[in-house]
Order: sequence, then C-alpha cells, then structure tokens
Amino acid sequence: MAPIIIVLNLVYQYLNQALNFLSVIMVIFGILWIIFFPKFLDVIYKKRFVDMLGPINLESTTLELSEEGFEATSSSSEYRLPWNSVDDIIITKKHILIYLNINSGVSIPFNAFSSSLERESFTKYLYDHIQ
Repeated sequence: MAPIIIVLNLVYQYLNQALNFLSVIMVIFGILWIIFFPKFLDVIYKKRFVDMLGPINLESTTLELSEEGFEATSSSSEYRLPWNSVDDIIITKKHILIYLNINSGVSIPFNAFSSSLERESFTKYLYDHIQ
C-alpha cells in the first residue's frame, strides 16, 4: 500500500509543478496577447482597407456647394449629390474628409483654402447642411 501512496504522491507533485509551469506560460502568453493583439489587428485592418480601396484618384477636383447638395467636377468625372448622401465629415490635421459611403469620398486639403477663416466657414456650411 505504501508504494502506491508514494507513486500517487510523486505523480501529484509532478502534475503540481507542471501546472505551475503551465500557469506561468499562460500568464506570459496572456500579457503578450493583450499587448500585441491590438497592433496585429491594426496591421490587418490597414491592409484590408488599402486592398479594398484599389486605385485612388488624386486628380484636381472642383467642389461647388449649393442649398440642394454639392457638385464635384474633375477632368474624368462629374457628379451631383444631395446633402443626405453625405455619411460623415471628418476633419484631420491636414484635410477635410467628406465620406459619401464606405468606398468613396472627397478629400479637401487645408492648403486649398486661402485662410483658416475661409476653411472654418466652409466646414460650418458643411455641418449646417448635413444635419
């Protein structure tokens, strides 16, 4: 009977040490996951977004605003859209982005305006008409 108890005790101690080692490994893995998984997602989403965009049209565009909507004219296209077709307006450090849907939009660089006052009145006009 005593050898069985000794063997069971040795198995218990071995499993106890192995579980402690596995616990440490799992804690380290969890910490690394918390740190690096958001960065991994950023890389994946950026790649998907760039792949989804395809070729980007960076030609000069004239944008005319009216009470009904706006008209964008370039050398290759022309379109008129009502204000309710604008999904969102986002202002970054250097651009005003007018989102029409997930795949299209208009980017207006700040240097397209002669002054910051002109840019602010433009953005106020946009916000007044999309709401």
